[in-house]
Amino acid sequence: MEISRRKLFYILLAGIASKSILDASIAAKYFSVELPFGLIITWRAAADKYQVGMFEFVTNKWLLRKSIPLPSRAHQLTVLPDRSILITARRPGDWLFRWWPERSQHEVQEGWLESGLQYNGHSMTVCDHRWILSSATEKISDSGLLILHSTNTLQPVKLFDSGGKDPHDIMIHPQQPIIWVANGGVHTHPDLGRQSYSEQALHASIAQFDIDSIENSAAIPHFSLSNIFYLNHAWLSPRHLSFQQYSHKLGVALQCLTPRNRVCGDVPTLAIISIPASESHDQGDTADLIHYGQAEPDMLGYAGDITATRSGFLLSSPRGNVISEWSLDGRLQYRITADKPCGLLSYGSGHSVVSQRNGVFHYYKGALLSISKLHINPDNHIASFPY
Repeated sequence: MEISRRKLFYILLAGIASKSILDASIAAKYFSVELPFGLIITWRAAADKYQVGMFEFVTNKWLLRKSIPLPSRAHQLTVLPDRSILITARRPGDWLFRWWPERSQHEVQEGWLESGLQYNGHSMTVCDHRWILSSATEKISDSGLLILHSTNTLQPVKLFDSGGKDPHDIMIHPQQPIIWVANGGVHTHPDLGRQSYSEQALHASIAQFDIDSIENSAAIPHFSLSNIFYLNHAWLSPRHLSFQQYSHKLGVALQCLTPRNRVCGDVPTLAIISIPASESHDQGDTADLIHYGQAEPDMLGYAGDITATRSGFLLSSPRGNVISEWSLDGRLQYRITADKPCGLLSYGSGHSVVSQRNGVFHYYKGALLSISKLHINPDNHIASFPY
């Protein structure tokens, strides 16, 4: 049954005004979501086996079209211009996969890391997608690294210092040759692994690098550290990044990692960095460029994913079972309850897709527009796959 725009407006307005979830059956009945993309999702299958699959949205349902097994748990998913999927192992990882889901055979390219190094979960392409940059750690020295690979072979070709310890997410400026790296600051012990809740204060920062211009497209690019943004809290670890290009602000999802995992719901889970023009701000003078969102106790000091919207940032908290939307000056706008929400994608004018336990839902300004149950439990990040 068709519904008028006026009636739809009042349905949405009621949900927004109350900052509550619209009933899923009402939303599905009155709001037919048309999406120009499918989803790439990873999950844990039976017997601790892991999968990645391509899902298509048909008649308000996400249907699995293709899937392949993975060596271990994955973290980030990136869709490349040739419609292949770059899959990065979860920390501590030792593999990269590249999968072409539309080809008749399950074509997969593998890249494995030498012992002594570990992937930290995130990869991205740079220089017109000719190179892949991954966050990593050298286990013995506890050094944060960026590993540069050939996109064609997935083989490492050069290592760079990440500007800090425990690098995780990497974000590229959409118009300029600049990248940011979230250095979580967590120490890695050569025998015991990552010490998330140790007594040592975190050495957390967001490092900014300039990508040196290269006339020869085959030449290996170089990354020059141009700025470091330090957080003002000993136990806040930056995990994920999203750039809001209209305001030129970088959103940072934070996780509180106190000694012995003490509860810390009274700390912010969002930092917002005003990115300056390189010629207008001195390197190192960054404290005045960072401000923090208000503490939201229901987040339990733990932000999972982050995505920029047209008016601010959206955060997920699988630990607190909430989705929260924030203005560009760090004020909480909306908060809704969800079941272990994790992966986030923004699309259109303020709409988002959110993965949660055994499902995916569509979110708009504090309202749940539709929900689709899945026979799998989405894990970590999701990626959009254009039709």
